[in-house]
Amino acid sequence: MSAAQEAERTLVLEQVPHALVPAAAAKIPELVEKACKFSGGRFTPDVVLEACAGKNPALNWQMWLVFDPKAKPENFSKGVKVFVVTNIALYPTGLKVAEVLLIAGRGESSEWMQYVDALKGWAERQECDRIQFIGRRGFQRKLGPAWREVSAMYEFDLKEGEDGQHEQRN
Repeated sequence: MSAAQEAERTLVLEQVPHALVPAAAAKIPELVEKACKFSGGRFTPDVVLEACAGKNPALNWQMWLVFDPKAKPENFSKGVKVFVVTNIALYPTGLKVAEVLLIAGRGESSEWMQYVDALKGWAERQECDRIQFIGRRGFQRKLGPAWREVSAMYEFDLKEGEDGQHEQRN
């Protein structure tokens, strides 16, 4: 059995309750930092964890983990494969969109990409009209043909100028 097939059999995706966010985050600081690092300065671990813990009334974000439920508590951090943050945005037109704001994982993405379907199911239960995912172009191949590219995001750092360098995902 391949590693991806084995992972599919044993890993689960669960939303972390607000009260458990600090404890869960303490087990996976490197994944939280990795996700924030690729946000282009939009998010910091402190802001993300505060929003996911329900401590910022303006931000009602959700933390999700893909993990091995058989991992012993002392080894829980090693059993976590993916850290995800979602948000539900309500646009002035009434459009309700589940947004995957951040995602960071360990290992091959083929081991955990199938959990995107579980996030789609969650978004449907929240009565969202769409789910969106902003990520590098390579993820479209992994998401599948039902996902369509609707735009590409480009940014220019006004503080860095013409030769500004930012770390990018490839």
